[in-house]
Amino acid sequence: MDYVKNPKEIEDKSMQIIYDYVKDLGLTDDEVRVVSRTVHASGDVEYAHDFTGRKIKRDDYEVENQVGWVVSHVFPTELGGPNNEGNIIILNHNTAYEKANNYPEFEVVGVRYLICHDERDDFYYIEKIIED
Repeated sequence: MDYVKNPKEIEDKSMQIIYDYVKDLGLTDDEVRVVSRTVHASGDVEYAHDFTGRKIKRDDYEVENQVGWVVSHVFPTELGGPNNEGNIIILNHNTAYEKANNYPEFEVVGVRYLICHDERDDFYYIEKIIED
């Protein structure tokens, strides 16, 4: 049996397999890329976790339950955040509800977070605020 050893080929094959699972969710191309990276990082096409550790289930897109999830934005578009791949995030629907449109700081499950921007590569990310 031949094994693929080239990391890029492995990733490309993984992304194609994942695409077959998410292509019918009605997502934009940017959203599909973000969802695919999330699934690829988790190593599981059925379940992944958002940044808080809350579980999400692929089949429960836009379902309000313990593992339901939504596509959202780190920096809310309603507050001027861009609608592009560098600002898209996958969230358990409970996390999305708690985060809401809070910016630049917000609290989820009793933990405070800060939204940051990498200007060089133009993407937004979330950091946990560590209290001294």
